[in-house]
Amino acid sequence: MVDDEIVVFGPNGLPSFSAMQPRIHQRNPAAVQALAATSPATYVIFDLLHIGGRSLIQLPYQQRRAVLEQIGLQGPLWRISPRLTGRGRPARRIGAGGAGGAVVARLTADISRYRSRWNAILFEAG
Repeated sequence: MVDDEIVVFGPNGLPSFSAMQPRIHQRNPAAVQALAATSPATYVIFDLLHIGGRSLIQLPYQQRRAVLEQIGLQGPLWRISPRLTGRGRPARRIGAGGAGGAVVARLTADISRYRSRWNAILFEAG
């Protein structure tokens, strides 16, 4: 079991919420096919919670992440999220690059403190 997001990457290589918006609730088959060709969605995995019947939720994020990276999930439309470390610098760099937001977590956070140790940072446009 994984924790994940479906994203559309913008021209800058970062997830773009505005590029994802036209795809949300789209039901027209021709429009879906055109959007898939021009702005494909990518399944991005950023945490591993269970594997092979074994729960990992009691482990700190850095250990869960290490197991996730060992699995080596990578394909044309799915990948493991990049892992950036640093005291706020990576989030500022992502925001400066034009991303709409980022999820940040302490490397020592276990899933029982998920809500209190992980934060979503939204960047203002402009």
